[in-house]
Amino acid sequence: MAVTLSSSTVTQLILVDASSGAVTVDLKTTGTRCPDVLHVIKKIDSSTNAVTIKDSGGSQIEGQSTFALGTTNDAITVMLDGSTNTWRVVSGDAGFGAGYIPYKTSSGLLANSPIYTNGSSLSFFTNSTSAPVNLIYNGGEVVLMGYSTTTALPFIMGKAPFIGIVGNGNDNQNPNIGLLQVNIGDTYTYQSASEIYLGATRSSTATPGVAVGNGDILGRIGFFGDDGTNLRTRGALIQVFVDTTYGSVSTGNIPGRLSLVTGNAPITFHTNVTGLGGGIGAVTTNERMRILPNGNVLIGTTSDNGNKLQVNGSAWINGSFSSPIKTVTAAYTLTSSDSTVLANASSAAFTVTLPDATTCSGREYVIKKIDSSANAVTVGVTGTQTIDGASSRSLASQYKYITVQSDGSNWYIIANN
Repeated sequence: MAVTLSSSTVTQLILVDASSGAVTVDLKTTGTRCPDVLHVIKKIDSSTNAVTIKDSGGSQIEGQSTFALGTTNDAITVMLDGSTNTWRVVSGDAGFGAGYIPYKTSSGLLANSPIYTNGSSLSFFTNSTSAPVNLIYNGGEVVLMGYSTTTALPFIMGKAPFIGIVGNGNDNQNPNIGLLQVNIGDTYTYQSASEIYLGATRSSTATPGVAVGNGDILGRIGFFGDDGTNLRTRGALIQVFVDTTYGSVSTGNIPGRLSLVTGNAPITFHTNVTGLGGGIGAVTTNERMRILPNGNVLIGTTSDNGNKLQVNGSAWINGSFSSPIKTVTAAYTLTSSDSTVLANASSAAFTVTLPDATTCSGREYVIKKIDSSANAVTVGVTGTQTIDGASSRSLASQYKYITVQSDGSNWYIIANN
């Protein structure tokens, strides 16, 4: 059944009984309908039949073509805004399925605000209605979405409370958080900078009183990606935790350790990179240093030769240089932790064996006999490798030494006596 309202200059109260079937109320602004006249429409029956309000004359109700009353005693009060020929909702205890939230203008009339709701989310329109910022609230979690979407929002991180910003790479709507400090400079009394605060307390309330302790995490920034199943797979993180090895927690002092953490990928450092403005992609140029997952540190190179520190280029040390030195009294095989080995063969002759030359290209060792006995110290090799073409080298008298270096295949003497 349809009911069309008549022209009127006074407030109309329309009580609608939809117990026999759905009812449509037509506001119909064509003809002589007067603006600024209130119409109160109320559903008075208990049936599930809806009362639909529309305007066949073309005017919308707060930006929507229809409005529905679905339950008993649902009511709405509307008024025609003559300046825009739009119906404004003045009051009501029923809600829009979707529409703009009205506000009162300086002239006293209602107008559409830039806030739009579909009943489960809010959209804030700025310069374009095609690119709103959506605010979605659900069960204690708030998510800001930087672009419109028809997909139900996944609360992907599994955390609550949670605030997230989702951008769209297809239309340059990147999710960003901007902090700008103005009036900086050495002429100002109070110097500060834009800062992100991450804090922690053992207190059960947001007031100080219970100090943090060793191992407590003060803050963390995680970097996640889509692994094809979910978005909770962490690729890397930056975190700070309390480490009382380097001091105690006291007033004005928190011994915080900064950790850069990756899984099975390196940490890389880059300098003098051009084009750091908007739209920059993954930075792969001008790499200066990397720390590999195995702990090896590479400077000036990306190729790992197995050594803990690898420098491709010159190095200058302003001070003394220390390397390991140890004494052995029996057969011994050199490792990557050795440098100088003092061999004491006073009890019996024995062999000091060099490691596989193919696994330690460029490495040097010094082997020296320090006892005065007639027992020889033999420097041997792995497999069929050689030392200056020979299978071994003998140190027969006290203080005889040999310095050898690997070329990646065999060993060569670079110093001896």
